[in-house]
Amino acid sequence: MTKLNERVKLSDIAKAVGVSCSTVSYALSGKRSISTETKDRILREIDRQGYKPNAIARSFVTKKTNTIGLYVNRDFEANDLFMLSNIRGIDSVINELRYKILLLNELESEAVEDYSIPIDKTFAIDGAIVCNARNLRWYLSNFEKERLLFVLMGKPPHGVDVYYVDNDNQDAAYRAVCHFFHEGLKRIALVLYCDQNTTLNLDYIIGYTAAHNNYQVEFRPELIFRAHKSQLKEFRDMIAQKKVDGVLMLSPDASFRRICLSAENPQIPVVFFGLDLYREFLQPTVSGNFSYIESNAQALGKTCGEVLMQLIRGENPPKSTILKQRIIPL
Repeated sequence: MTKLNERVKLSDIAKAVGVSCSTVSYALSGKRSISTETKDRILREIDRQGYKPNAIARSFVTKKTNTIGLYVNRDFEANDLFMLSNIRGIDSVINELRYKILLLNELESEAVEDYSIPIDKTFAIDGAIVCNARNLRWYLSNFEKERLLFVLMGKPPHGVDVYYVDNDNQDAAYRAVCHFFHEGLKRIALVLYCDQNTTLNLDYIIGYTAAHNNYQVEFRPELIFRAHKSQLKEFRDMIAQKKVDGVLMLSPDASFRRICLSAENPQIPVVFFGLDLYREFLQPTVSGNFSYIESNAQALGKTCGEVLMQLIRGENPPKSTILKQRIIPL
């Protein structure tokens, strides 16, 4: 029996079973066929001694680390339910394949586009999933240089050729606004993320505009807001003065959402994006004409994990995968 705190080595297993070290290695890797009886004896001895293969040494031989990098932007917080659901979805795929997640975040310097992000020379990984990339060009140039496989969560800018997974946000925005129009509501406010140049914002504007064109409803630019404190008073006043018939709330900004959820405005119907993540907290306290576009957070993570694992196995998944979203009453 091995002494306490003394690491069991592959040679210890080989000696105990009476076989060579290479035979033990073949039993673990399955690269060569050995008799069932010998393999069973080796596995029983491994279990008895508590042997654990050295992952670092194994990676030098196999050229694989069984680890993927998950890159998130520097705003990520431990209580971010969307990101945590993403991680849960990714893990549901890679855990079955005995892969691990290494969480990495962007480190932003004073220069907006000067990022220092560790890649596989610093942290050995077999591939990466990139979420909410602020500087996609950095990833493209460095990952291409290192020949690192990766999948983008979210739609890339036009003309950028990468593997990506995203929601069909244009369709979701279109159907949400059409739902309002079908109910006879015409003046629909759209509240976007603060950064108006995100692809998610642009997708919602496209869907919002298409619905107006399809129903031949007058498009009013003054009903589109960025979730910035400079526009908060104007939004509150328009709601209070009943200049808005409904709201499509993309932004998670608490101040803007609080106006819509206020008991003072129970008659204003609202479609929120991603409220499914908070539904269990809101249902006991909120009542009104509210619906939400499901975030698909876990499904996005799961699909990104599936696409990345296909790439790692040398398969040829589709370049883009788009997920449909449901609109659900709260």
